[in-house]
Amino acid sequence: MFNEFLKVRPSIYIFLYEIALSDALRERLFEDEVAHLCFASIRDEIVFTQSRILILDRKGLSGKRIQYISIPYKSIILYKVGVAGGFGLDGHVLLTLVGNVRIHLRFLKSKNLQEHILKTYELISRVLVSNHNEPFTKLRNSSAVK
Repeated sequence: MFNEFLKVRPSIYIFLYEIALSDALRERLFEDEVAHLCFASIRDEIVFTQSRILILDRKGLSGKRIQYISIPYKSIILYKVGVAGGFGLDGHVLLTLVGNVRIHLRFLKSKNLQEHILKTYELISRVLVSNHNEPFTKLRNSSAVK
């Protein structure tokens, strides 16, 4: 029973397609921060920079109330990537952060689902393994988002 109390449910964010950096996210980035990958759903957006993951989470019926979640890469202690295959309709990235906080990024089935998951995996892996920003210049098939 006590073990059930300690289980933490992840926060789930769902994304559909890759986008250019939106104005709402651009104004939350620092001057020297570079956006490398951006995704969106109908309401939410996410950007991967060289130092953090920034999620724009719209709340309420109108979506006018916005919550920003900033996840520094240094707070990620474990990550798991699931790639859709067979009858799977989506892929996911599960991040476990310091303090046993879990963030679940789901990518729904689209024409470029495999590519989106692999880009996300490669980006997170390069940052966590290298511990510096140099690897971002070597990302396969991608460049900084304008």
